[in-house]
Amino acid sequence: MARSLFKYLPSQFVDALVRRGQVLARNLAYFRALEEVQRGDMEVATLHGRTSS
Repeated sequence: MARSLFKYLPSQFVDALVRRGQVLARNLAYFRALEEVQRGDMEVATLHGRTSS
């Protein structure tokens, strides 16, 4: 069975997003450092596939 991952927006940022359309843009390393290991998505921004021969 597949597991789901839900990410929630902290309430302090809701007004900025919903009413003003403001979004925090930072690089991936910044957000990865904030995530907890138990709920983080360890495969975010990873490339899966085969190399061509």
